[in-house]
Amino acid sequence: MEIRRVGHIGLYTRDLDAGIRWYREILGLELTGRTEGAAYLSCDATHHGLILYEGDPPEAHHFGFEVPASGRWSRRIGSFGVQAS
Repeated sequence: MEIRRVGHIGLYTRDLDAGIRWYREILGLELTGRTEGAAYLSCDATHHGLILYEGDPPEAHHFGFEVPASGRWSRRIGSFGVQAS
């Protein structure tokens, strides 16, 4: 499954390592860099489209993923308890 485009977004996560695992294993992003308290992930040739910051509470201003129009995405992330819209 392919993500077509991830906009440049930043998210806070309580557990940085768990956040990195989730985005790599579930969405297939590549870890492109890491600093103390932050991780940079990408789905294309850019250095990063997603930055995870260790912080509490976990929150975001906004984010979105462009994916092919297919029920496969809804079924895949639904199997992890995530609702697609």
